[in-house]
Formats: sequence, C-alpha cells, structure tokens
Amino acid sequence: MLLVYSDGIIESLNQEGDEFGYARLREQLRLAQTQSADAILFSVLGAVQDFAGTRPLMDDMTLAVIRRTTANTPAVN
Repeated sequence: MLLVYSDGIIESLNQEGDEFGYARLREQLRLAQTQSADAILFSVLGAVQDFAGTRPLMDDMTLAVIRRTTANTPAVN
C-alpha cells in the first residue's frame, strides 16, 4: 500500500487545538489495513473529520491510497 497525503491531514485540529498527527494516522491505517484502497481513503478522511468535529478546516486535505494486489490475492472492491 502507498499512501500520499498533504499536511492538511496530519495538521487538522480538534476543538482543543490538538493536531490529528502521525500517531492517529498510523492507528487509522492499522485498523483499515485489510480494506480496499477506497475504503482506506474514506476511513482516514472520516477519522480526520470526526477528530476535527465542528472546527473548520484551515488547510487543504489531499489523500491518495494505492494498493497492489498479486495474482494470488483477489482484489477487494
């Protein structure tokens, strides 16, 4: 899996002013690691939005997820 993201993902703030950060991103990826690329993308974006709550986004959020499957591993849709 390849994940490409902008700083708007990890620097999203919650109501207390805490950043989403690398640790939360890693945990979200760990939880979603067996899912399809689409599911991982929406899982991470959803986690960031849930974290931010009603606080407005201050930066752009760009996220791309690429998963490679082998001939022996069926693609997950």
